[in-house]
Amino acid sequence: MLKVVLFFFFLTQPANAFIFPSLMSPKGQEKYLINYQGSYFPDVDSKDGTNRTGVHQELLTFSAPQKVTEDTVLTFTGKAQLFGINSTAPVPSNFYDFQLGTGFTYYAPEEKTWGGLLQIGSASDVPFDNWSVVTANATAAYGFKQSNVSQWFLLVNYSNNRPFLNNTPLPGFVYSYTPSPELRMALGVPFAMIYWKFHPNWFVNFFTVVPWRMRADFGYILFGPAQIFLAAEYAQELFFRKNRLEKDHRFFYDEKKISLGFKMPIGFNILSEIKGGWAFDRTFFEASNYSKKYQSQPIHLGQGFYVQWALQSRF
Repeated sequence: MLKVVLFFFFLTQPANAFIFPSLMSPKGQEKYLINYQGSYFPDVDSKDGTNRTGVHQELLTFSAPQKVTEDTVLTFTGKAQLFGINSTAPVPSNFYDFQLGTGFTYYAPEEKTWGGLLQIGSASDVPFDNWSVVTANATAAYGFKQSNVSQWFLLVNYSNNRPFLNNTPLPGFVYSYTPSPELRMALGVPFAMIYWKFHPNWFVNFFTVVPWRMRADFGYILFGPAQIFLAAEYAQELFFRKNRLEKDHRFFYDEKKISLGFKMPIGFNILSEIKGGWAFDRTFFEASNYSKKYQSQPIHLGQGFYVQWALQSRF
């Protein structure tokens, strides 16, 4: 159950896509997860000539399950992120996001499950400076098995830092269908996640939170977990700027990317990933919700090449 609660929670948060597949493990096979990710976009001039901007990121996340009883698992989660900006535009030079959380899964009789996750932290240019830069996220869920290959989950999520319906309890549902290791789906409102290995060496992987986040991969498996892939992405980073005039506003970094990437195991339980490509339609803006982007006088940034690297350990 907690894998689905965590999936729903991380799906609504920025900079967490790398952790999704690692959370989808069955009862009795929970694993420790450590993920590191970095990226670099060099300084480029905007098309209108109003700014020259580059960005870089460092991100570390972890998930540590602890079995309490035969039917209960506690999981501790954490996140540390640096989002650095080098720009002639009037924006802070660094934002940070620090989060700690705990969740539980209870496997009830008759193949029913209960779960929850709470995470508290701060996402700001001056983290933990005051209560207005503190973030809170909570998810509760109930699940029941429909068949040997399908399950239903009912969920409710609260967050004060997501791109849409901020500070609003958001109900949802997930239909999970896994007929084989080659086909795995989690379909719900307002999101979907699909992995399909349609050939011994070819696969597609897709997830979306309509219309705010999307990633699609088309890849070729070389051997084991080693693969090359093409990816298209659309996502945002969200932070509370300390000196904002409106307390319900957040600082958004919005971008789209296409890339070519490569994954390869490099040691015991360690998977590496490197990719590079083109980032475009990039903007900074400050608003209460993503839907108000074009009412907020966004700062349009230049487009260009970027590189991203990542390490994942599961044990």
